[in-house]
Amino acid sequence: MKNDGFTLVELLGVITILAILAVATFEALDIVNRENKEKAEDIQRDSILSSAISYVPTSKVGLPDVVKGTSGCSTVTYPGGSPATNVCEVRVTLQFLHDEGIVEETVKNPKLDKTLNMATSYVSIVKVTAATKSQYQDLKGKYDGEYFYQLTENYLEG
Repeated sequence: MKNDGFTLVELLGVITILAILAVATFEALDIVNRENKEKAEDIQRDSILSSAISYVPTSKVGLPDVVKGTSGCSTVTYPGGSPATNVCEVRVTLQFLHDEGIVEETVKNPKLDKTLNMATSYVSIVKVTAATKSQYQDLKGKYDGEYFYQLTENYLEG
């Protein structure tokens, strides 16, 4: 008797192999997707920080004049902050940077797929010295040789 088809065992074997290949492919695609979202988040953060670095020193905001932790130093937030002496941290909201034409109207974190609250998300700028530099080495941000810029993200609900 001549057999022209596949046996049930052969079909189940092929289906099992295809299922394993599909799972491996989807896992690899998920890893690539996560990595791309992380890269997009880093690029977006770097773009905002680079914009702040190029804008803030030449603007009315001004840069901190003392090192954070100095006795009696103050934090100034823009908009709304007035120039002060003995400033250890300057916070520039994304809304202020948007109003100045530096960042887009809506900023969305590509990794978390959440929209940043422009009024409460800010770029923090602190003066760094050789003694305090180690405090900022492991943080995500930018260092221009004298100042450290870091993005603090707050998200809209919903």
